[in-house]
Amino acid sequence: MLKIVVTGSTGFVGRNLLKIPGAVGLSRKDIPEWTPQTDFRPFLKDAAVVIHAAGIAHGRENDPQKVFGFHVDVTRKLLQDAHDIGCTRFILISSASVYGRAKDARPIPEVQAPDPTDDYGRSKWMAEVAVQDFCRSHPSIQYTILRPPMIYGPDAPGSPAKVRALAKKGIPLPLGGLKSPRSILHVDDLVDFVKVHLLNTSDSRGMNQVLNLAAIKPLPVGEIVRKLAADGNKKPNVFDFPEAFFRPLFWMLRVLKPGSRIPQQLIEPFVLDTTKSQGFGFHRS
Repeated sequence: MLKIVVTGSTGFVGRNLLKIPGAVGLSRKDIPEWTPQTDFRPFLKDAAVVIHAAGIAHGRENDPQKVFGFHVDVTRKLLQDAHDIGCTRFILISSASVYGRAKDARPIPEVQAPDPTDDYGRSKWMAEVAVQDFCRSHPSIQYTILRPPMIYGPDAPGSPAKVRALAKKGIPLPLGGLKSPRSILHVDDLVDFVKVHLLNTSDSRGMNQVLNLAAIKPLPVGEIVRKLAADGNKKPNVFDFPEAFFRPLFWMLRVLKPGSRIPQQLIEPFVLDTTKSQGFGFHRS
């Protein structure tokens, strides 16, 4: 059985990736400080695959130096150490944030030039470039980069957690009428894609590839809110309210709090082109 090291194994995505047979975790419980000087090799011994899911959550850190240091420099050092111990596969869990804001509802393909709008997206993009550059000059280790949108599922942090918390309290959510389509991904579908399609030693299609990974059918924001609220194990109190009512409020929020992503997430479309991942047989709706 392949030994697979999953970084960020105490986080939401990493914890779920540990369900893959042969997977072992690597987190701050093992290495309290992750820096470009950290020697990861003792923790990667005999690993055939490294799945790098560790990262600083979107909006959790305001210091750009820390965000770029972890996402770019630590990723580069981890990859170097993985190569040095003979690992042959490096899977980077990146983010669709590298694309920035969508101009319209047309699906975004992987070939679209990244245009990130914040330090999180920029650091994720720079990490992708670092991985690709390293693997091109060290062909004994091959990469796959996954660009998921918002990932949801039981105990998902961020926006899903906020919606669940409101639903559990019975607070009415007047967001059911928001119609902009957005791509999302259930964490179980991410795990299945990695397990079935990327760790299949007889299938090389994912080698040295960048892949969007999302449910085939994007959902209107209102339906996404209902789906997330339902994760709270209580019938959600979500009702329709005209989208036009929210637009001036969101405009004011952008002015008062320029860094807020709430307007972008609720009234702007964001749809990924999943043609490439569908080519693997990934058809989750």
